[in-house]
Amino acid sequence: MAVPEIIELKDHSLLASYNPRPKSGNADTAKRFGIRTKKSHNDGKTWEDERLVYEASYKFEDGCWEPAQIQLPSGEIQLFFSDEKIYTESGEQNISIFRSKDAGITWTKRPEIVSFTANHRDGMPVPIILHGSYEILFSIEDNARGQFKPTIIRNTLKENWKEVVGRKDKNRNDAFIPNLPDSVYAGAPYLRQLKSGETILSFQSTLNRNKNWELAFMQVAIGDKSGRNFKLVDNPFNIPLNKHGLWNSICILNDDTIIAVTSTNVFGRNSVWMIKGKLVRE
Repeated sequence: MAVPEIIELKDHSLLASYNPRPKSGNADTAKRFGIRTKKSHNDGKTWEDERLVYEASYKFEDGCWEPAQIQLPSGEIQLFFSDEKIYTESGEQNISIFRSKDAGITWTKRPEIVSFTANHRDGMPVPIILHGSYEILFSIEDNARGQFKPTIIRNTLKENWKEVVGRKDKNRNDAFIPNLPDSVYAGAPYLRQLKSGETILSFQSTLNRNKNWELAFMQVAIGDKSGRNFKLVDNPFNIPLNKHGLWNSICILNDDTIIAVTSTNVFGRNSVWMIKGKLVRE
C-alpha cells in the first residue's frame, strides 16, 4: 500500500489516497495495481469509507501509480494518477484523473486522460491550485527529451481538462528555462506554493553526481507565482555520493516554513527524515 497522499477537505474530513502494488514477481492475477481512497472524520484517529477507485493489471509493466488529489473551489475533488494499464503493447504512460462531488464517497466511473506524450511517460503527478487564480497546476516527471525532467501542466478552472495536454501544448512548460543538462536525471517532482505566492518544487536528481538514479538526492527549486522559471536553491540534505535521498516531498506551514522530507540511507538503514527551512530573498 504505497505512496499515500492526504488532504483536508472543506468539511474538515481527511481524504487519503494510496496505491496497492503486488509484490515483485507476482503471479497471482487477483492481486492487481490499484488506486484506493479512505476517509477520516476525527483528525486521522480512525479511517473508514474505503473505495477502490481504479484497478490496473497484475503485471508491473501495465500498472497504475502515484495518486494525489486536490479540491476545487466548487467542492469537486480531482484525483490524479499515472496510468499505463491501457498501453499493453508499449511502455507509454499518461496522467489521468477521477472526480468526486461528494467528498470522496463516490467517484466517476472512468478515468479521464489529462496529459500524454506519445511514445513517452508522463508520471508522478502532484497538483495544486494557484493562490488567487483560476489555474490548476501539476508537476510531472517527463522523459520526452531523454532523461526525466520536471514539467508543469496547467489548466484554468474553465478549461478543466476538456482536452488532453500534449507535448507541445501551451499548457505544458519545462520547469527550468534553460533546462537541466540532458545527462541529468531529475525525477519524482513534488510541487507546492508558499503563502507569499512563489512556487516550490522538489525532485530527485543526479546533478553533479554519478549517473545512477538510485543514488540521486533531493534538490529544491523556487519558481514564480505562476509556476514558471524555477531556479535551484540550497540542497536541504547533505547526501554523500554513495548514498541516496529519494521519493521526496515538501510541505508548507502557515508561516511559510518549508518542511523537506526525504527517504535516505545516510543515517543507517533507510528511513524518513525531515528538515525545516525558510525562503530567504536576496
